[in-house]
Amino acid sequence: DLGAYQAIRIEPPNAEVTEEQVNAVLEELRFNLTPWQPADRPVQFGDLATIDVAGSDGEKSVIDQKGAPYRPLEGLTVPVPGFAEQLVGVEKGQSKEFSLSYPADDPNKDMAGKSIRFSVTVTDVKEKRLPDLTDEFAKGVGDGYESLAALKEKIAHDLRARAEAAARS
Repeated sequence: DLGAYQAIRIEPPNAEVTEEQVNAVLEELRFNLTPWQPADRPVQFGDLATIDVAGSDGEKSVIDQKGAPYRPLEGLTVPVPGFAEQLVGVEKGQSKEFSLSYPADDPNKDMAGKSIRFSVTVTDVKEKRLPDLTDEFAKGVGDGYESLAALKEKIAHDLRARAEAAARS
């Protein structure tokens, strides 16, 4: 006997949108809408480097790629922890050799604990020069917005609608 289950009503949680959430979406838009531009300086975290990379464990080659795009980010563990940090400071056209070890508990059991000798040549360095968050920026987003305030309002509305839909489901 289910009783009067039809009388039970549950109010969905309040779908509030914070200023931090809106700002995070704005930063993502700003990054995604900005093209990569050539950088006349050494590689820095967050850049987009094009590299030729070769690596071996002494016995066999484990990687050999030409023209590979690589975005060094602090703490990035791909292809191996410390690789991104080794690229920082290398200039376009410069090569660098270094050895790194895969962690003993690496999910790839074939590589776990192995030391790899890398040879990397940076062939290109690009960066993003992010625009200021202004009314002019807002006019270039999507179909365009009259002001930055209008864009923020639209973002908040969309975030609220998504939160309400998630709460309902």
